[in-house]
Amino acid sequence: MHLFIAGPNSFTFYLGQHIQLLKPVTLYEFDFASPRNKSYQPSLSFPEG
Repeated sequence: MHLFIAGPNSFTFYLGQHIQLLKPVTLYEFDFASPRNKSYQPSLSFPEG
């Protein structure tokens, strides 16, 4: 599952409280510091494994 959420923090908090109900989730962040590949990079995965 890939989510991009541009919404209220309360909604993302609600999703976080129910993360066990979701299948594997990967969070991404934009890599501003990369000199060659400025793109989204995986930052966290749930469940870890």
